[in-house]
Amino acid sequence: MTRTRTLVASLAVACAASGCMSAELARVHRDVRRDVPTLEGGHALAFGPLTLGLARRIVGDDDETAAMLRHVRGVAVGTYAVGDVPGDLAQARARIEARGWEPVVVSRDADETAFVYARTRGDAVRDLLVVSFEDGEMTLVRVSGQLDEAVRAAMRSSGESPLGALRAAAVPDRAATGA
Repeated sequence: MTRTRTLVASLAVACAASGCMSAELARVHRDVRRDVPTLEGGHALAFGPLTLGLARRIVGDDDETAAMLRHVRGVAVGTYAVGDVPGDLAQARARIEARGWEPVVVSRDADETAFVYARTRGDAVRDLLVVSFEDGEMTLVRVSGQLDEAVRAAMRSSGESPLGALRAAAVPDRAATGA
């Protein structure tokens, strides 16, 4: 019996340290499910400090990905089947925001709804959360770490200024392009 308890405790600690669970994604899933009864279970995968450390070793020091990964402490992704999504999810969004997530982007069109949230400490961005609904799926993504530093590292290694990167990533205005 003691051996079994030790094994279970060791596996739980290993999973938590490697990041194979995400309590935050589970909370967001619960928040949304209260407003979207058609939301079902799904699959989630999280990478913590141990897994990301291994990824940094595999990538090596010379790559811009490695420069960015040095500042990322955790990544969690979950996908869940969902039926119809009612309205603007105001109650679910309010519950998410009550836990310290600040809304950054809200995007809606005929095919997709997405919300991006951030948590900051002082002036530094420490966590990003994306909640997206598209094609009968809800996707949750959480990235944690020194994310402002991760962006700076990616910019430095690519040789591009932050303004240049924003211009390159900009989507042209459909009205201006006639699309």
